[in-house]
Amino acid sequence: MRRELKSIQETRELYVYQRDPDSDALRNAMYEREESLRGEMERRYGMAYSQGRIYTHPEIGLRTQDVFLDSRLEAWSNELASVTLLLAHPILPLNYSGFPGPLTAQVLGEVFSGLLQSDGLAKEAVAAFAVGVSAPESPEVFDASNCPVGAILQRELEGAVGAIDVPELVQTLMLTYGLTLELSLFHLLAFVRQRGGQLLLKSGSGLTSRGGEPFLSDRITRDLVPEIDFDKIKLEQLDELLLDSPISWNLTLPYSSLLVEGLEPLNEAAAQASVAELSAGLGSDVQSLSETLMRLQCMPQAESYQEFYAIAGREFDGPSGLSVALESYRRAASLSDSVPLIIEARNYLDRMTFGQQHQQLRLTRDTLLACSAIPPCGRALEEGLKGCAIATP
Repeated sequence: MRRELKSIQETRELYVYQRDPDSDALRNAMYEREESLRGEMERRYGMAYSQGRIYTHPEIGLRTQDVFLDSRLEAWSNELASVTLLLAHPILPLNYSGFPGPLTAQVLGEVFSGLLQSDGLAKEAVAAFAVGVSAPESPEVFDASNCPVGAILQRELEGAVGAIDVPELVQTLMLTYGLTLELSLFHLLAFVRQRGGQLLLKSGSGLTSRGGEPFLSDRITRDLVPEIDFDKIKLEQLDELLLDSPISWNLTLPYSSLLVEGLEPLNEAAAQASVAELSAGLGSDVQSLSETLMRLQCMPQAESYQEFYAIAGREFDGPSGLSVALESYRRAASLSDSVPLIIEARNYLDRMTFGQQHQQLRLTRDTLLACSAIPPCGRALEEGLKGCAIATP
């Protein structure tokens, strides 16, 4: 049987790059035969192992026939590992029984992007893996208010008088409560997002944002959790979990760097001298174009970087929100030069009438009107400039 398997594998390698129908049929036949042989080998090995003994903790009481008969190789290892881990952690903070498959690091990354970064492509993972950070009636909405792991972290943080070493905390989650490393990091971030606090980063951590750029702040706060690349975060990058502390200049960098290029981490004295750059980066004459742009009007009013950070976090809930608002502002500013001409052309088209012989031109007129529609970000501009439209005879 082993010789036949080896022969099939060698033959398949010869047909890797062949794309004619005969080669495809041969590859499919060899694949089916290989699967059949592997299944037969597993059945024989399972029969042999089922007659043996499992040497493990006496309290487990696992019978060999319950593990090795009528199952495949992957099921053997899952069964052996599950009962062993269940003895070590009889009461788990999360219910994994309904999971459709292993909760891998990749799956957790999809759940993170779906719940905390509004990634619509991750809906399937969010719905399938309930990891305690959403309500059963709304699994697609982040809500860790009743998360058992969050309650554990809260107790640990309070017992440590407001600050705790992250590697030590993760070790507790893994060894005491049976969480994996990736799941522990996931819940640390969910805790910060839901309950506040700050994850202090080690100097030169190299953490990256979800866009691939360097993460500029020296800590992860509630508003910055959705900005990180969960797939790239590592335990060695994290220093301490803290209760909320006073705002620092470096904490504002993910926001302020969107307004002024080249801002760098500074000490307190240098930071105070840089506040004027933040207001200048946006300007003081932001027009009230929409609800989004109205929120930008608050930004130049900041007189300190602490006030700037408070306004940015309150109005935009993260650098991504501020980035979207700034893009709308720039688009509206660019559009403002074209709005009078667009309105003039639309007014002219609106006044057009068609005789009986020119009704076919009505469709052309309607198409032009649709193409000249002002985008949503320019509606306020349109209203403000309608009085300036020139009546074309």
